[in-house]
Amino acid sequence: MNFVKKSIIATAFSGAFAAIALIGSAFAATAPTPAEALSATISAGTDAGTTKVTAVPDSGDFLVYQLSKTQAKVPTQETTVPATAIYYVPSTDIKVDLKTAKYVDIYEIDGTTFKVKKFKELEIGTNYTANLAPAINKLVIAPGTAPTTIKATATLGKGNKLKVFPGNVPVTYPPLIGSSVEGGIVYTLGQNIPLDPTNDNYIAFVELDGSGKAVAFTEVKVDNAIVTASALKEPTIAAGSKAGTTKLTATLSKSGNALVYQLAAKKPTVLPTIGSSLPAGTFPYTSGNDIRGVDTVKNKFLNVYEITDKGKVASYQSFELKQADISVPAVTVTSSTYGKKAGSTIFVLKAAAGGTFQIALTDSPISVLPQVGDSAPSGTTAYKSGTDLIIGNSKYIDVYELNKQSKIVGFAEIAMADYGKITAPVLASTVQSSVYTAGSAALTVNSGNTVYYAINSKATNVLPAVGTPISTSGKVLVTSTTQDLVAFLGDVNKFVDVYELDGNGNLLSFASIKLIATMFAPAPINFTIAPGLSEGSTKLTVVPAKAGNIFKFEVRSVGDPVPTIVRGALPPGSVNLVNSGSEIGTLDPITKKFIDLYELAGGKIVGYKQIILTSADIKGAVPVETEEPTGLCLL
Repeated sequence: MNFVKKSIIATAFSGAFAAIALIGSAFAATAPTPAEALSATISAGTDAGTTKVTAVPDSGDFLVYQLSKTQAKVPTQETTVPATAIYYVPSTDIKVDLKTAKYVDIYEIDGTTFKVKKFKELEIGTNYTANLAPAINKLVIAPGTAPTTIKATATLGKGNKLKVFPGNVPVTYPPLIGSSVEGGIVYTLGQNIPLDPTNDNYIAFVELDGSGKAVAFTEVKVDNAIVTASALKEPTIAAGSKAGTTKLTATLSKSGNALVYQLAAKKPTVLPTIGSSLPAGTFPYTSGNDIRGVDTVKNKFLNVYEITDKGKVASYQSFELKQADISVPAVTVTSSTYGKKAGSTIFVLKAAAGGTFQIALTDSPISVLPQVGDSAPSGTTAYKSGTDLIIGNSKYIDVYELNKQSKIVGFAEIAMADYGKITAPVLASTVQSSVYTAGSAALTVNSGNTVYYAINSKATNVLPAVGTPISTSGKVLVTSTTQDLVAFLGDVNKFVDVYELDGNGNLLSFASIKLIATMFAPAPINFTIAPGLSEGSTKLTVVPAKAGNIFKFEVRSVGDPVPTIVRGALPPGSVNLVNSGSEIGTLDPITKKFIDLYELAGGKIVGYKQIILTSADIKGAVPVETEEPTGLCLL
């Protein structure tokens, strides 16, 4: 049973296998036949970037190939030639781009049916005549020495040379070892490579051997940090409008940018790069303004930077200044001090070219600067640096520096408003005997401003300066053109200091007057004489210096002692009162011909006159040959 069962099972399996066999036979009759394996080998080509395939097709057949990046399926026999296939002669070079091709698919095509007969897929791998050129040895990129340039150094093979290829996109197909390289610019190491910062984003370097074949390659992405800044846009340099200045005009490359400048004695050896930071010692600048401190020796290079709103360099240019680019060299005012004389100032000047100085005082600024080699204008006077210069009311001082040929080599215009260190000018004022107060002196000042005075026991050694605030404490206000001083004979050898002030109490002018004895002498008397009505008399007419003053007189004979007259003292006891128009009698032109006339205020002498009479002054007097002029005072 068991055997029978086994036989049944065996019979069943046998039937099944038979069925499967029949099915397989049916499929075998209809399935495509894979292409036969082609006997083929791959090797490096004979030219750079090529490979080649060695294969022998059957008689009457031929070969085609395709390049692919991925593996292909084995084609079946009797399939048509692929549309992209390329006819191939065995062992000839096939150009390969390793970026897009990894395999060579070789087809043997039946020469009669033009159907695929055999097939072989070959991996290119190292079967490639020339790999990509290696990097150039020790290639170093640095900023150039001219605007918008870079420069390069490298170690090249013996007899080799470089070509450069600036561009706005990376190189698509880097050169292969041994390939020919067309175009480009032959480059000498260390020289500048001009770039367009807008378009030249990449620069390729190719090293070529003596036959012009590539041996090395490096491509650099251009970074602004290694590209020197472009030159300024439309710059012009010209002499400035003031002595010793120059000026620059330039157009900004972008709205919002600005200019700064720097002065230097030497030309910069390293140029700034695009986007770099400013060096120290730069100053903001507006196009067209004067630039001070320039010359053709120490500050002969004007370095101008255009910067972005972030303060980074956008463009740059250095200018070597010539004499024509600078207005007449500036005479330098190294210091200004108050003068030692009234109304003066002292300037210490530094010559531009070692010459001497001539000056002109003016009320308005100069309109046209002098030129080097001109003669000084008329009206100038010599000035020695460090000495007093009387200014008066002048607002400007034009200083001309002259050489030995008296030609201009330097110039400066000094605005007194900028310096103003002027010793106060002398205030026109006098001190004389007072006709109002016996024994006093009077101050006469003609000024429309406020005037104060003070009496000091010592002289003012240092004259005050114009504009100095003056304290009025302890000083006396002058309220009239002539005003009695609070000073008497005992104040001789003291000093009256007089101050003229402006509306703010600042000094305008000053005077210091030493009091001397003659300032306290009696004042002269205003009088006239004529013959009287009586014999031997004269008529005296007097005008008092001050209402209320009275007059007394004494007739003195020849030989009588001359009285000692002291202002403020009492007159001699023998004097007689006289009114204007009164007659004085018992006179004669020989003996009694002197009249001592006193003007009194408060009973004290304020005026005195010794009158010497002639026969013409006395009624009935006989003329004398040796008579002196009427009214001659012997004192």
